[in-house]
Amino acid sequence: PALPRAILHVEPGNVTVAQGEEVTIGLTVEPAPGAEAVEGQEGKVERATITRRFTAGIADQEQTTEMQHTGTRAFQSVVSGVEQSFAYRVSSEGVDSPTYTVTVQARPAVAGVELGYEFPKYTGLAGRTDKSRDGAIDAVVGTKVKVTVEATQGLKTARLEIADNAPNSAVVDLLPVAAGS
Repeated sequence: PALPRAILHVEPGNVTVAQGEEVTIGLTVEPAPGAEAVEGQEGKVERATITRRFTAGIADQEQTTEMQHTGTRAFQSVVSGVEQSFAYRVSSEGVDSPTYTVTVQARPAVAGVELGYEFPKYTGLAGRTDKSRDGAIDAVVGTKVKVTVEATQGLKTARLEIADNAPNSAVVDLLPVAAGS
């Protein structure tokens, strides 16, 4: 078998990113020890590609694109707004890199909002609890409202922004509660 003409250095390799982030995949191509330079091409690498493989259900999809030249022996590919995990490998000078994985962590989202209303005595209204998708509060002045937000995954911290169409809004740090309490 012929000796490889190059050694590929790939960054970041395996990586985990938050959903929607950008991933920059870099490649530096180093001449392999003992590889012969092509006449007139000393040091210059002309081309590199990246092949991304997506698994959707039972079918795999592969997409190969050219990487952008960033130097004599350097390339990059920027993947914007990553929404799903994918495997990738890069190729240059007849050499393929190992396969690496970009793992996407879903961002937490609001799964539901519960609003517990305690109305002022003058209204004669009994307290009530409503489920809400958007957290919109509809109550008379003086009503106390307990807002409980359920997230799609565990959170370390959370904040609630109160915007009532006024020039100033308020931000409140939320306190964690155990599920079902």
